[in-house]
Amino acid sequence: MRFVVLTIGFFDGVHIGHRCIIRDVVEYSRKYKYKSVVLTFDRPPQSIDGLLTTQKEKYDILKSLGIDSIGIIYFDKKFSEITPEDFFYKFLLKNYKLKKIVVGHDFMFGKNRSGDIKLLEKLCEKNNILLTQIRPVMYKDKNNGKMFIVSSSLIRDLIKENKIELVNDLLARPYCITGEVIRGKGLATKLGFPTANMKVSKDKLLPEGVFYVHSIIKNRVYPGIVNIGYTPTLNTTQKEKTVEVHIIDYSEPIVNTEISINILKMIRKEIKFDNILNLKKQVLSDINLVKNFVITGNWKGDNVIN
Repeated sequence: MRFVVLTIGFFDGVHIGHRCIIRDVVEYSRKYKYKSVVLTFDRPPQSIDGLLTTQKEKYDILKSLGIDSIGIIYFDKKFSEITPEDFFYKFLLKNYKLKKIVVGHDFMFGKNRSGDIKLLEKLCEKNNILLTQIRPVMYKDKNNGKMFIVSSSLIRDLIKENKIELVNDLLARPYCITGEVIRGKGLATKLGFPTANMKVSKDKLLPEGVFYVHSIIKNRVYPGIVNIGYTPTLNTTQKEKTVEVHIIDYSEPIVNTEISINILKMIRKEIKFDNILNLKKQVLSDINLVKNFVITGNWKGDNVIN
């Protein structure tokens, strides 16, 4: 059995703070030819409004960062009752030949988060295991110069505020939504702008509005626009958000195909128009904005037609 360098956490989003932890694990394990392991959970230990990454998205990102193995802990009632000491001895030491543990600045473990870093230090020292605690990653707001700690909860708040470009900075990648294309009502096609209607995990946190995106279809990238919201002009009774992507200059059938969209910039808020003609004019303007940006690199900004 190989020695293991281990980190534990939910790692929602795998943001730049998480990446510092992952980098330490990967670099140390590669240096000494140990195995790098991430232990994560099937669900968040605490209640949250939505996930930045689905389990598959998280797995793919962690593997791309060089992690050898990813273990998933099922966070049920039985697990939530485990004391910090039992978690350390009966779970970690029982299953892994630990050489080093790496944790974040706010790491807590065991029943009711009763185990802190001081307890973990004692347990590691007693069992000849190295322990590294990574400091929080600070980010400077470009607008007001204020510093703040990068966290998953902060990024969730920023998504709700539609600050997508800042979100992408903190994730070190574009915010991504993945889903299967399902057959829609064909209303957008009648307007002249066919859309791919995406079936997205109900747990995924979605922004709201119209955005410039890159659509990834069968490993190829296409520019487009996505409307995430309630399509108020076409459907006044809709209660759940839908994700509808218009892929520019793309006409191949993709129903039942899984696609991803990388959200890059916000174009505008979702608007209820007085009539279909005004909606059509606005969507055409949105598409032309993106086409112009792809060609010139010049971003006009808010794109609402008065």
